[in-house]
Amino acid sequence: MIEQHVSHYYNLLTNNRISGTPGNCLLQNPLFNDVHSFRLERIIIPYTWYPVNSNNNTLIFNPAAAGNVTATVPAGSYTTATFITALQTAMDAVAGGPTYTATISTTTGLITITQNAGTFTVDQTNSTIKYVMGLNPTGGTSTAANAFTSPNVINLNGSSSIIVRSKELTKYGTKSLHNGTLSEVVAVIPVNASWGSVMYFHPNFDVYQYESKRSGNIDLYLTDQYENPINMNGADWVMVLKFHTSKLSNTDLRHEFNVGNQDIYSALTFSTKN
Repeated sequence: MIEQHVSHYYNLLTNNRISGTPGNCLLQNPLFNDVHSFRLERIIIPYTWYPVNSNNNTLIFNPAAAGNVTATVPAGSYTTATFITALQTAMDAVAGGPTYTATISTTTGLITITQNAGTFTVDQTNSTIKYVMGLNPTGGTSTAANAFTSPNVINLNGSSSIIVRSKELTKYGTKSLHNGTLSEVVAVIPVNASWGSVMYFHPNFDVYQYESKRSGNIDLYLTDQYENPINMNGADWVMVLKFHTSKLSNTDLRHEFNVGNQDIYSALTFSTKN
C-alpha cells in the first residue's frame, strides 16, 4: 500500500477577510479533507503601524509641584528632530505655565528635558512612552530637578517584533512559549525594516497540528512584544500556509475548495510509504 502526501497551499489574504481589520480579522477556513498539520511558509507584511502610537505615547510629569499632568505625543513615525518638537509641544500644552526644551545626545542616545524655571518630576513607571523615551519602567517618580535625563537610550523604531496570533490555528495542541506563558502564537516576526517598507518573513518551517475538517473560521490578530494590538492603518498583508494531508492510494483523493480558487492550490508532493 502506498501513502500519498498532498500539500495544499493557502494564502491567507487579509483583504479577503470576513470581518474585522487587517490587524484583527476573521478569514474563511478552506476546510481541506483529512488535514493533520500545517506549516507556515512565509509572511509578507508592510510596516505601516506607527512606531509611536496610542499604546506608547503618554508622558506623565509634575510641573512645578502642581500635580501630575499627561502629555500625549501624536501617533506617527518620527526622526529625533521631529520627536523633540512633538514632545516639547505636548508638554507645553498641559504644563500650565512652564515650558520645556528637549535634546537628544548624538553620542549617548539619551534624551534630556529641561524646564524653563523651577523643578519638575517624571513618572517613569506609568508613562506609556517609557520604552520610546528610554525611561526606567521600574524607576517610579524621578527626583525633582530642573532637568531630567533618560537612563536608557531612546527607541523611535517602535516594536522590535510583531507577534502573529490565532486561536483557531493553535487550538489542536500546538502552543508557543511567549513571555513565560503558552499562547496562541503562530509566528514572531522581527522588525528589521524601516517604516513604510515591506517585511518578508521566512520561518524555520515549524509544523503545527491541525484538524481543519472540524474547525471554524481562521482568526488572525497582531500584537507587539508587549501584548499591545497592532493597528495596520488599513494596510493588508498575507500569510502563506501549507496544509498537509495523507491519503492511501486505494481511496479517493478529495480536494474541497470552499473559498476562491485564486487563493488555493494543491500539489501531490511525494509517495514514499509502502
